[in-house]
Amino acid sequence: MTEAEWLLCTEPREMLREVQGKISSRKLRLFVCACCRKNQWLMSLPGGAETIQAAEAAADGTLELSTVGKSVTDLLARSRQNPDYDDELAALPLLLGVADADEVAHRVTSIIDGSGLNSATRRWCVDALRCLAGCPFPHSLPEPATFSSRLAKATAGLVHLLASHPLRQPTKSGRAEAPVPHAAPSWLTSSVSALARQMYESHDFSAMPILADALQDVGCNAETILNHCRDVGTPHVRGCWVVDLVLGKV
Repeated sequence: MTEAEWLLCTEPREMLREVQGKISSRKLRLFVCACCRKNQWLMSLPGGAETIQAAEAAADGTLELSTVGKSVTDLLARSRQNPDYDDELAALPLLLGVADADEVAHRVTSIIDGSGLNSATRRWCVDALRCLAGCPFPHSLPEPATFSSRLAKATAGLVHLLASHPLRQPTKSGRAEAPVPHAAPSWLTSSVSALARQMYESHDFSAMPILADALQDVGCNAETILNHCRDVGTPHVRGCWVVDLVLGKV
């Protein structure tokens, strides 16, 4: 898939296959958590929201994944008494406790392939993946001398490059690895960081346009960042690449 195809893609399963190995296991897990939060049946179960919250904590490394696995097992065991119980619906939360992130990606792709998503849900999945991944494609690197001279330029230019198109630098084996994106230190004021943290913790991303204004006020002129924040028609989820950029997460 090319960058242009990624931006136009409407099939979540194709996008999931594309991001495997290009985004962190944390983001893959947060995508599953976001899908679970959209599952009204799961959220309505006693302990459902708490289980998803635990899975998000495990994705961020603040809770053992084994704890999540037990919580999911107990939750689904109790939910089998629910008249609305459905094995297909239960398949997704089961992924919350899976240890191998590649297996998570493979299985969630299989679930999406076989679930016959309606157009609105399919579109939500596509937008959520773009929110998480940004534009995860390698860009050709300049020759060393040119690269050094570019590093000497204004910080904002380099940050724009890193933030707008997360680079994946080739290794000796020829494979590309995703770098840790960085924001200019001057952007990370207490108000910008607090706003991003509040949205991250509350799952309420309605203040994204305000984050854009705050970033612009402190010198951020990266259109990709600002446009993403101001795109009110696109859902934002925990793991959003701009919020992660501000909070130093990958």
